[in-house]
Order: sequence, then structure tokens, then C-alpha cells
Amino acid sequence: MKRVLVVTGALSLLAVLSGVALSANPAEEKNQKDIVDTAIEAGSFKTLVAALKQADLVKVLKGKGPFTVFAPTDEAFGKVEKDKLEALLKDKKALTGVLTYHVVPDQVLARDVVKLDSAKTVSGQPLKITARDGKVHINDAQVIKTDIICANGVIHVIDAVLLPPAGVAPARERIKQALHSADKLNDAAKRLACLQKAVSDVKQMSATNVLVQRTLQTSLDQSAIQPAETAAAVLRAGLRQTDAILAFKPRMEAKLPEGFPEPTPVGEIQLKSYPAYRLAQTSVSGARGEDRAFFTLFNHITQNRIAMTAPVEMRYEAGKDSKPVERSMAFLYGSVSIGKAGKEGEVKVMDVPAMKAVSLGLNGDYTPERIAEARTHLEGWLKRHAERYETAGALRVLGYNSPMVAAEQRYAEVQIPVRLRDASR
Repeated sequence: MKRVLVVTGALSLLAVLSGVALSANPAEEKNQKDIVDTAIEAGSFKTLVAALKQADLVKVLKGKGPFTVFAPTDEAFGKVEKDKLEALLKDKKALTGVLTYHVVPDQVLARDVVKLDSAKTVSGQPLKITARDGKVHINDAQVIKTDIICANGVIHVIDAVLLPPAGVAPARERIKQALHSADKLNDAAKRLACLQKAVSDVKQMSATNVLVQRTLQTSLDQSAIQPAETAAAVLRAGLRQTDAILAFKPRMEAKLPEGFPEPTPVGEIQLKSYPAYRLAQTSVSGARGEDRAFFTLFNHITQNRIAMTAPVEMRYEAGKDSKPVERSMAFLYGSVSIGKAGKEGEVKVMDVPAMKAVSLGLNGDYTPERIAEARTHLEGWLKRHAERYETAGALRVLGYNSPMVAAEQRYAEVQIPVRLRDASR
């Protein structure tokens, strides 16, 4: 059977199954009822079934499949604010988006789920699968029962409704609307409340963006001890800064090397795969070491008639106070078929094997302080995925812009190379 899951990692079975009720033998519980009829018979999915009917999805989930449904109970739907739930049930398009975000177009049993970090849904957006406190979570919902086998798939029961990521455009529109509304309010307390609500909404809409989360949380912390007028100004500035993060688009001054993935969105953390590639590297040292390294490499590619690519690769190591210190810079060749490995003066041309890296997109000038902050976010990702991945190389920054681009307009990816852990150790 063709697998349509997006599989990006594995979790330890023993570590995550405690507290999750599993069928001893799922095949023995298989019935001839489809997913919809099974949910109706259970009696604890009345809201879900009603929503499926409202969105005209009953026929789909009574189809051949196979499907995996992460099914919220009636109690889970009860956690959604009443007005939001009522509005959702009246908006067929939005309701369809939410419901299809609960469905994976394949049969994924519990033994499969615990081997994944994510799974792509019918809506096209991935679900995040993690283990916390010995429990399996789908996004922020906890799996409370698994392997309800149906004629056309399987149901796993969850304790919360899964809401798909809102994306950049809705978050920016919410910021625009809030700033406009706040400017019309003469009462400082009402203006502050308006902006506080907007900050809360945008944080939820951009839950995976670590730079947005940090920016807005910092604004909330700074505004907490201020008079209403000053606090509102702090939140307004935080929302504008957030909008700049969400609006930022990398400026591509040159082509990517052959087979390279697209740049990571600003503030997002992604696990990326890179093909084998060739680079020309030189060391960086001293006060003007970076400028000297850049033009040493520029002269190298010019003399050898090699086209400039983006990004430029910079390797770092820990310096005083754990601040990252740049130790080398490299220009990447467009293809491994260009030139040949070897040493040419201060430049060493070498081949880098295919690799994986966990990456954070960064806008603006990448100072040592910002790189250190990005490293902290990446180390947090590695800690959450420690059973699957481990560090496989030095901290690196992929810079996409030349020194001629203004600092605030630059884009970079801060990365830590990773590899799969050896399960035999």
C-alpha cells in the first residue's frame, strides 16, 4: 500500500504508551461498521457526527478509505468557546477545514503513531505528534483511547479539538484590524484591552513561530507593570514588530545550489534535508575577518569563473560567555560537478556529504546575540526530539545576502546539523 504519511521521526514505544489504552489485538475488535456508524454507535461523538453532516463529509468517511480519524469527544467540543463553536458550525468552509485536519488518508494504528513526529492530513496540513509526561499528544490534544478499528479505517480518541494553523495572512489581518480599532478608542483601558486580546489571538494563530511568540510575550511582560497608556504603546509596538516578522520575505540575490530546499520561513523551525554539495571554505579570524574571508572567496570564484550562489555558509563555535564565534566561511558551488576538491591558497574546496539540519529562519542582522538566541530555540527542539535525533556538527549560519544589503533587510538560517540516533547504542 502506498504510504501518504509525512514521516519525520520516531518516538520510543515504551516511553509514550504508558497511560494510553491500547487494544491487545486490534484485528480481533474489527467490525463491519464504517467510521461514521462506529462513531454514532459509541454515543460520545454526537457533536463530531453533527459537524460531519453539516460539512457534507459523512459520505466521504463512509467511503472505502482507509482513514485514520483523531476524534474529539463531546466533552472535547465542550471546551471550545460557545460562540466560536456556533460560528464554526455555521461556516461550512471553515468547518470543513477543521474536520479534514482531524483525518489522515491512511490507516495508522497505535504502533504506527508512536513512530511518527508528524502526519499529513486530508486538509494538507501536518499534525504534530509528540510525547509529554508519558502521554501521546496530537498537537496539544492528548490521545485517550486508540485503535477503534472500523471497516474503512481506525479511530483514535482525543480530548481536544484540533485547530489548523491559521497561517500568516489571517494573523497579519488580525494585527491590522486591532491597530485600527485601538487607534479609534479614546479610553486608555479599553485600548489596552483591545490590544491585549489581539496579542492573545495572534499568539494562538502563530503558535509555531518562535520569534512571534518571543516578541509578543516580551511585550506582554513589559506592559504588565506600566500604566494603561504606556502598556498599550508597548503592545502596539510588539504587534507591529510581529507584523514585520510575518511579512518578511527573503531577498534572493543568487540561485540556490542544486537540490537545496527553499529557505525556512522567518521564526519557524524546520527539519531539513540537504543533498551532497561542494563548497570553497576559508577561515575567519580577527576584527575584520568576515569581510576578508568574503572577498577572499569572491576572488576565488571570480578567478575560477564559478557562479555565485546563495546561501553563504558560516561555521561557529562557542566563545566567551558561550557566545558563538565565527570560525569559517564558505561559498557553495552550484553543483558537485563544478570544479574539483583541493587547496588553492587560503581556500579549501571540499565535498560535504548529504545531511540533515534543524533550521530556524531569521530576519535582520544576525549578531552573536541573535545567533545565540536562535541556538537556544534549536537546542529546545533537539531536547524535545532527543530520542530520535542528536547533534552531528557545529552550529552554522546560512546567510543569503551580500554585505551591500542593509542589515534589517537580510535573511539567514541558523542551523544545527543532526543525525538519527543509533538505536543499537
